[in-house]
Amino acid sequence: MSPPRSDALVFFGASGDLVYKKIFPALHAMARRGRLDVPVIGVARSEWTLEQFRARAR
Repeated sequence: MSPPRSDALVFFGASGDLVYKKIFPALHAMARRGRLDVPVIGVARSEWTLEQFRARAR
């Protein structure tokens, strides 16, 4: 049994333009290739629901 992981990618400003245009596409490409093996956490000042955030990430 492997030990639990204690790492994660944390993005501050996750509702911003840079994340939308550059980071999300790169994360999607990594996940599609099976190369994204850490949890991703996005932090923003905007009060979005999970559904709104997911729609923006697509």
